[in-house]
Formats: sequence, structure tokens, C-alpha cells
Amino acid sequence: NGGHQDLHSAYRRQRQRCIRDRQQKQQQQQRRQRQQQQHQRQRQQQQSDDYETEEQQAEEEQHEADKEQ
Repeated sequence: NGGHQDLHSAYRRQRQRCIRDRQQKQQQQQRRQRQQQQHQRQRQQQQSDDYETEEQQAEEEQHEADKEQ
């Protein structure tokens, strides 16, 4: 009977490890996805900032050209 109980305990421990490993893998994937989304938002913001800067420079150049005329 003790051998059966030991076998049951071994299976239970293995199952708990599998559950824990699966949860850890899911957490890692979620973390990776959040990081990728954050990087994508940062790139989009930088592109937007770059575009606005270029637009402002073009407006300033046009304003200067208008003043010279």
C-alpha cells in the first residue's frame, strides 16, 4: 500500500511541475508580447515625432522664404 501511495505522490509532483512550467511559459510569452507592443508603440511615437519635426521645419522654411519676398 505504501508503494501505491509513493507512486501516487510521484505522479502528483510531476503533474504539479507540468502545471507550474506551463504557467511560467505562459507568463514569459505574455511578458514578451507586452515588451513587443511597448517597443512598437515607442517606434510609432518616434515616427510621429519625426514627422511633426519635419513638418515644423518645412513650415519655418516656408515662413522664412515668404519674409524674403
